[in-house]
Amino acid sequence: MHASGISLLPILQTSSPAALLPVAGAVSAIAVSPAIPFALAILYWAAASRFARRLALPLFLALVLHPLLKLSFCVPRPWLVLPALSPAPAALASAPGYSFPSGHALYAGTAAFALASAARRPAAWAAAALFTLLVALSRLVLLVHTPLDVTVGALAALALVLASNAVFDACDGRPARRRPAGAAALLVLLAGWTWLARKPYPEDFDPALLVSAACHFAAAASFLVANELERSFAPFSAASLGRGRFVSALAGALVAATLACKLPALLAPVLPDEWPRIATAAFLPLFVFVLWPLVLRPLRRAAA
Repeated sequence: MHASGISLLPILQTSSPAALLPVAGAVSAIAVSPAIPFALAILYWAAASRFARRLALPLFLALVLHPLLKLSFCVPRPWLVLPALSPAPAALASAPGYSFPSGHALYAGTAAFALASAARRPAAWAAAALFTLLVALSRLVLLVHTPLDVTVGALAALALVLASNAVFDACDGRPARRRPAGAAALLVLLAGWTWLARKPYPEDFDPALLVSAACHFAAAASFLVANELERSFAPFSAASLGRGRFVSALAGALVAATLACKLPALLAPVLPDEWPRIATAAFLPLFVFVLWPLVLRPLRRAAA
């Protein structure tokens, strides 16, 4: 798999200006910024709830697709194949685990193409493609991925957005379709996790990668459950909160950030091993899409 394009990386290493590395690092960091999930939560609570759900679906599916592909193929990083490559230490810190496909290209492409599909304008699609291309190029300049890695990551993002949009449009507002689709998605997640948990791995495999994958799968499954709970039992619309929705959204983001930081430590005395991390990953989508909207119900009644 590394035979496709890896020979480009030594050329990039010798020809790329040193000043380009910090720029590539900054572009790369944007793709996986920790601010993205909080921005999505604020959008859901304060501005456009349906739009936020539409964006969230492919993003949570990308969380699953990334470790599923990486741990299925277990392709080593380029510098392990070509020892002459010497990525910067900062670049190495952003590239744990295996190489194929590029998670940065996948996540950046998913977010950008999801926004472009909502805008439904050619200029938005062009901007999304340009942003995804820049992120992909940044991973090549940093020498942490091959052309095949970033190409598959970007194409997978586009396919994921198109597929999730089709499912969302077919099921939105139609419980008779939404519930079977959600149940089928949960079964697919279960099958994917069973495959990862049971498949053989290389001798030097890091078990922490499987823990991280478990967190991703737990978060995606939790989102599917939370979406159905919210749509069936406690429908939420940010518009119903009136002017108080912006302050409420910022307060919710602060609570969510605190939970993300503190909840694993609070759960450590009662849950063994890595289960506090997994439980936290599963809890946060429920907090965003179900629990905090329930907290805001008095504001909704007052606004009405």
